[in-house]
Amino acid sequence: MIKGEFFSFLAALCWAVAALLYKRIANKYPAFTVNIVRTTGGVTFLAVYILFSGSQITSSMLANLPTVVWLYLFLSSLLAFLVGDTLYIMAIHKIGVSRAMPLASLYPIIVMAFSSYVFMEKITLLMISATTLIVLGIYLLSKPTREEKNDAVFDKRGHWVGVVFAVTANFMWTASIIMLKITTNYLPPVGLTFIRLLILTTVMWIIYFVWYKSRYELPHHPLVWLEATIAGILGTAVGTIFFTLSLSIIPASIATPISSSTPFIGTILAIAFLKERSTLPVWLGVSLTTIGIIMFLVC
Repeated sequence: MIKGEFFSFLAALCWAVAALLYKRIANKYPAFTVNIVRTTGGVTFLAVYILFSGSQITSSMLANLPTVVWLYLFLSSLLAFLVGDTLYIMAIHKIGVSRAMPLASLYPIIVMAFSSYVFMEKITLLMISATTLIVLGIYLLSKPTREEKNDAVFDKRGHWVGVVFAVTANFMWTASIIMLKITTNYLPPVGLTFIRLLILTTVMWIIYFVWYKSRYELPHHPLVWLEATIAGILGTAVGTIFFTLSLSIIPASIATPISSSTPFIGTILAIAFLKERSTLPVWLGVSLTTIGIIMFLVC
């Protein structure tokens, strides 16, 4: 059993480290640039992984996919990776990892709330308590601290834009997950992730050559490509694989809360390595949001 919990923790760690790398690169390049480089790295890694791991995804499997499944794969890829992840990277740039990550970790709750509304599932006292903690956490994370307000270089408008970007990313991911659920009966998890990333990478390179190339250049420094590629591999491939492995060993009710510790891990790493401000409101906000998310997921 310990092995399953360890895989789930590794998934959370991968997603947290990826966010730190996004922050480093997003300080120098636009979010779309970061996104196209990291997704290219992620899909390349998954292609190699599938080739050598024996993960079954065959041409006949793809040929037999109904048209509506391809449509959902296409739309879910664009909403999650292109729109949602770009907003997330922009939010990290504007308000930092310690704030953006917990604010952008609410989509499982939105999915559950949507499911409860559609399927008329019962709302429990634990759900209400968890929601209260999350709302308090969001309030603390969204509100600028006194130190920030007194900082001459503090961008108040940029701060709130970052908050809106992080929260909006949740709704993009929620819509993607709802569409993605329909496709899970047709492809294995790793193959499904690969096809979605392949669709996204193709679309993003088309956008780049048709529209983006004349406005922005891709990074020239090899180190930037390396960092973005590692971030893409950790965030879109390795983290997902670890989480899938944990689900194959332990129940989702255990694996999901452990993997939801990503905001807390990310905050610790951001303060330690990116020198983000360690303030009491931010720590309280991260703690309340993380505890609320875990409570909600084990309801």
